[in-house]
Amino acid sequence: MSSWLVDLRNGGLGVSNSSAVAAVHNAFLSPEKQKYIELGTGTGIASITLAALRASLADGREDFIIATDLPSAMPQLEDNIRLNCGLYNSIDLQPAILDWDEGQLPDLVVEHGGYDAIIMSDVSYNTSSFPALLRTLKLLIGLPSEHPPLLLIGYKKRDSSERQLWESMVNDLGVTFERLGIRKGTGGAHVSVFVGKVN
Repeated sequence: MSSWLVDLRNGGLGVSNSSAVAAVHNAFLSPEKQKYIELGTGTGIASITLAALRASLADGREDFIIATDLPSAMPQLEDNIRLNCGLYNSIDLQPAILDWDEGQLPDLVVEHGGYDAIIMSDVSYNTSSFPALLRTLKLLIGLPSEHPPLLLIGYKKRDSSERQLWESMVNDLGVTFERLGIRKGTGGAHVSVFVGKVN
């Protein structure tokens, strides 16, 4: 996801000219103030990369990014955000605990919603978490906003049962998807980058 975001910034994607691509450019390269949330951020590299990308677009930008994960991920995530803050001084990047099983959004997430984009990388490896993830996405999509958020998803296929998540996002959340590119992942497996638009 991080390398794809860098290529987006540098114009090296070579993707088709579609409405989905235009929406991605608007959400990630717009000079307007934007708000983003990442689910299952892990070490925070995608959120940190996005913050650096947004900071490079214009001086004085006041974007807001929330990098979320479980409590166990917070110490490393907080360290990484602190250690890399020089890359994005003008961007407000905040770590936050978001446990999908709790069925509600933390106050920090709600008070800054709705979001221009929701970012997810490698969130489909645990099929038992799909109902909780779908509930979380429904809550995020339902936050008051002028327009529904764009979904940017990095996906590495491990098992055919993962298709259940994609089908549920289409059927239950009204999301349509378009694949924007492929990146080589760890161990040689490919990672596909998709954009999802809420209808």
